[in-house]
Amino acid sequence: MLFRFRTIALSLFSLLLCFGLTACQKNVAPHPLEGRNLSVGVAPFVQPLTRVDLLAGFIPEPQGRAAPEQLAALDSLFEAKLGERPTKYRFLSRNGLPVTPVQDAQGRRSALATWLDYARKQGVELLVLPMLLDWQERQGGDMGVTVPASVNMDIFLLDTRDAAARALPGGGEIPVVQRSHYAETQEALTSNLLGIGDFFKRKGKWVTAEELCGEGMDKAILELGL
Repeated sequence: MLFRFRTIALSLFSLLLCFGLTACQKNVAPHPLEGRNLSVGVAPFVQPLTRVDLLAGFIPEPQGRAAPEQLAALDSLFEAKLGERPTKYRFLSRNGLPVTPVQDAQGRRSALATWLDYARKQGVELLVLPMLLDWQERQGGDMGVTVPASVNMDIFLLDTRDAAARALPGGGEIPVVQRSHYAETQEALTSNLLGIGDFFKRKGKWVTAEELCGEGMDKAILELGL
């Protein structure tokens, strides 16, 4: 009887593990950057503070803000991840980041117009733009926390070229804006069995906000084909 119970428990655990790992994977059509001789710039991480600064989504209330050194650490982490990819990137300096919003054709202050203008001034055809919307560092350590880490971020791929230049060889064209969104608050496995894939990926530990952002970067690399 005990053996049968253990067999059933093991089977159930394996089923949950497979489900969790499958749920973490997302089938997406990669962006065709390879072999297209495009100049691709990567902007530093920025944190929008007002609605005018947003390309999509909303700013949480209250908003957790990252310190300058934390944003710089995210820049270094993203550069390390992209440095392993076949595409050649230009990692842009914080010097020259937009200070005031640019107006669009209708005379409205526009985040899209602002960043497209920035990309053109930097001399890049495509711009990878990471935006950190919310940041909550964990309170505690690897093995236990009082407050878990939580992040909310977007990574955009902006195309500064005109529609004709964006045409793909097989028909169709690259959209002006592509977005990869990642919002995650770490939960204990006992609170959410569906997160078993993340539990094993994180080696059963409570991770930092920077490590969560690293997961968001990996997701964006896959979804945007970087």
